[in-house]
Amino acid sequence: AFVMGVAVNGMHYTGMAAAKYTVDCSAELHKDETLSADDAFSVAILYTLCICVLSFYVVIRGFFATKQKLLTEVKQARRSSIGSAVGHSRVSSAGHAHKAPSHSATIAPAEE
Repeated sequence: AFVMGVAVNGMHYTGMAAAKYTVDCSAELHKDETLSADDAFSVAILYTLCICVLSFYVVIRGFFATKQKLLTEVKQARRSSIGSAVGHSRVSSAGHAHKAPSHSATIAPAEE
């Protein structure tokens, strides 16, 4: 990451040093065609808030998806341990019957 940072930084400053900018003084700027400082500030705040809300949504959605996946895995593990403790055979997702293992696993109940 450090090497990439140095490389990107070097390329940026090399490109900036090579760039030539000229100003066309004959062009007229009309005051009504530009954003005022207040309008620019409002737009910047609006975009920043939108990005923050979107980022928050993505993080929360990922959290709940991970939580749901873990809960599903725990439920499947409990069913598997109950089935192996009782000695029942279970059927895999492919439809093949498997004999339950001879040892029983215990999973402590989740505290709520």
